[in-house]
Amino acid sequence: MRKFALFFLLGFFFLQCEKENAMAENPYDQNLKKWMDHEIDSYVFDLTVVCFCHTEFVGPNRIKVLNGEITEVNGLAYQESNFAYPTIDELFQFIEGQTALNPQVVQITYHSIYGYPTRIYIDQSDLIADEEMDYSVTHFVPLP
Repeated sequence: MRKFALFFLLGFFFLQCEKENAMAENPYDQNLKKWMDHEIDSYVFDLTVVCFCHTEFVGPNRIKVLNGEITEVNGLAYQESNFAYPTIDELFQFIEGQTALNPQVVQITYHSIYGYPTRIYIDQSDLIADEEMDYSVTHFVPLP
């Protein structure tokens, strides 16, 4: 009986450790924390979107963010109209919202230093045409 109890306790301990490690290794959470820890709220980056959407949105578009708000797109003052370009924070929100829908394909890569997403590819279903979204973030530069 003692051996069974010891075996049971050891098994439970290892399962708990495995569960905690899986939670700790979540790339989204790790990289969101990395991004937040850098406290960058002013930056520029190029955004390219591959989607079944208007060609102006596809880009690449040079986006300037000051104090967390987009101020310029391609050197012109930004006024949200037909195209709501995302900030890096909004890209994280997009990832969270889309992955909550349990898409069929999720491929996300993150910047090794700053943690922002460098590529987001989400396909909700291979049975639906043209609903895939593919975002690429390049030429990111923090501003003072």
